[in-house]
Amino acid sequence: MWKLVTGTQPYSTVFQVHRKSWGKLQQQIGEPLTLEIVDAENRIQKVQGVYILHEIPSDSPNRVSFVVADRRWMWAYTFVSRDYNIPKKSGDRTTLYDHVPVELDITVDVYDFKEFSLDTDHKWTAKRVIENLLDAVMVVDGGDGGDTWFEESWPLDEGGEFSIQNLVIRDQGDVAIARALAFVPGATVYVDTGGMTRVIDGTDFKAAKTYGDKVLKKSPATWAGDHGVHVDRSAIRPSKVNVHFTREVEAVFSFKDDYDDNTAVQFNREDPYLENVLPTVDPITNLKIRSVVGPGGGGGSEFKIHRVPAGTWVSVDLWLEAMEDPENGKPEGCLPWTFDTIRRHWLKGDLEGVLGGDNKRGTAGEDDFANIMLRVQALRQHFRQTFRINPAYMERIRDLKATRVGGAADPVTGQRAFALVMGQWCVIPTVKGERIASRKHPDKQGQWRNISTVPDPDAVDPLTGGEKSENMATQPAGPAKITFIDRDNGVFRVSWETSPYGTVQSIVPCNVVNSAGEDHVPDRSLSMQEQRAMGAGIIMTGHINALFLKDQMELKVLLTIVPAAPNNKNQYHVEEIEAEDISALFRTEFRLQDGDGPELDLFVSPSETTAMFAWDPDLTRDMTDDDPERTVKEMLGLLGDLDINDAGLLKGTRELRGFTWINEKRAVVPYAKSLAAEAIAPFADSFMGRIAGRMPDGYGMQLKGNMSGATIMVGGAPSSKTMVVHEFPGTRKTISRAAMLPDEARQWILGIVPFKSEI
Repeated sequence: MWKLVTGTQPYSTVFQVHRKSWGKLQQQIGEPLTLEIVDAENRIQKVQGVYILHEIPSDSPNRVSFVVADRRWMWAYTFVSRDYNIPKKSGDRTTLYDHVPVELDITVDVYDFKEFSLDTDHKWTAKRVIENLLDAVMVVDGGDGGDTWFEESWPLDEGGEFSIQNLVIRDQGDVAIARALAFVPGATVYVDTGGMTRVIDGTDFKAAKTYGDKVLKKSPATWAGDHGVHVDRSAIRPSKVNVHFTREVEAVFSFKDDYDDNTAVQFNREDPYLENVLPTVDPITNLKIRSVVGPGGGGGSEFKIHRVPAGTWVSVDLWLEAMEDPENGKPEGCLPWTFDTIRRHWLKGDLEGVLGGDNKRGTAGEDDFANIMLRVQALRQHFRQTFRINPAYMERIRDLKATRVGGAADPVTGQRAFALVMGQWCVIPTVKGERIASRKHPDKQGQWRNISTVPDPDAVDPLTGGEKSENMATQPAGPAKITFIDRDNGVFRVSWETSPYGTVQSIVPCNVVNSAGEDHVPDRSLSMQEQRAMGAGIIMTGHINALFLKDQMELKVLLTIVPAAPNNKNQYHVEEIEAEDISALFRTEFRLQDGDGPELDLFVSPSETTAMFAWDPDLTRDMTDDDPERTVKEMLGLLGDLDINDAGLLKGTRELRGFTWINEKRAVVPYAKSLAAEAIAPFADSFMGRIAGRMPDGYGMQLKGNMSGATIMVGGAPSSKTMVVHEFPGTRKTISRAAMLPDEARQWILGIVPFKSEI
């Protein structure tokens, strides 16, 4: 028999002849021959480009067996060296973020292609790569004037192929062509009976059905049960495909303290609040925890002592209270471990002295002194700089990201804009910064700067004169980055970044005030030296010019959360895909309409893509009805007394109130359609069966569409009956979801580097 098969590997089989006939054939080993098969009705099927490769053992001394193959056996003899679309840095750079401090700005390289790897002045497409490799691999054999190839059909519409980038070919011919074909899912090759190499669409149902009908009409099946049938899968075809995406949602968490009377701010459990925390440093710390007594708190409250080991995260106010307790080793002779002490001595840098008491001279032992040093170091490192997210929220959050989903992303690394920090801080300039400031105004030399970017809920809109919406996304960012220390418990550190230009010496993590609690910074104006402090630690008569930390501080951070509640499908974003939504993805006849089966549910791994929702920047939005903070609470089940497993948004909720869905058209919807098409394709109506019919004349045997093979079979003596068996598998070759994405979505999801070249 002889069979037409697809792929880059040759079809080979074993022929057998009488020994007396072998002599002439033996002389033609490795030469192109023509195989002719003649049936009882004198019809002749010819197969050109057939090669005898070598003899093999036979079952009789009177017969010779030998291997015969099509001309693809020569493809492996050809070495191909090609470079396609090799990237390089163009030398230009660009910035990703606008309206952020220079400390947080990110610049990235702009890429281009190396000229030698381009297709003249354009980048190589997958189709052109296949054509180029076929030209390189086809071997001129002289027997019939040489090999030829052509494209009979193509699986996907223009652009419906993987982008070629950094493709280096150093392979034998068959491997090189196979690698190129992988960039166009569904494309395949075969060698026809005329010795031609054909590129065909291996997913085309329509072409296979048309060819099958033609075969049945001209050559009816030769035995019952082997005729082709039209398979109708509408009864089991999914009526709808529901594609589930993990949500990434921007959320704002707020911190506010007020040490005016050294008391802690009480938080509402439902609010997205932050606590200022630090890790305990003593081997054992006794914490006095207030607990409610009696049902509904009717019995008042009482204190219980909790002994915690070193490294336990506790709120700063609770820790300061513990450090005041002599049982925790408060040094004798030190000032109170209260905010009032901290605010007075923080800027002067002598906290170790005033909080160490007699231990500052080592009189109580070096170990005690070292322990006090650790306490002060922990205070300096974490006070108003390390925060813990409301535990009620963390119980319902799967992951936290110190980035925003909105804004640009680095196309090379995928790095997104840093989480937005809106707070209050004070900038202390360097000598260089002082000189630069003095250029504009001599009195500003040495000027510190109190800065606040926290949104003011009472602000007035300068355009309308009405109340201005409190919107986080439009606030200027502070020069600060967030680093997670303990993700499970939502503990992170806010690191204030100094200018890369050397104009900032340090940053104080809150505003600076004078002794009256009024915002005040030194300006080095000697004319005011009796009324205003010239610097930290410079105290004039009666302490009137001292510099202190402000009693109140506010901080808001906008970062990204991945919801984990409820523990069911309601935590996901769902795209509902109908059959007609994916019809445009298929080049050939669409056979997926009218599904009557159950709905099909699919899940997209977060590593592929997610549904990204950015805090809405629209200042005109009615924040009463579309408050994004309320949406986050509803999504996590933090409104009212809902059980954690009753959380989540209403089924079918696509867009979140108060948020901008930034990757709806660019990623989520196209990906949902392509994934649905990939999943539902096996349910398409098709032509299926094995048609065994009469042998055609000449070169009539072909492969079309998704056919798996066509075989000429010659029966044994004495009948030598001949027939051709055409095989129709009834299933479509898989087309990857990535191949059906529009080019913009493919770049976003696959992380393809954009290039500068105009192509």
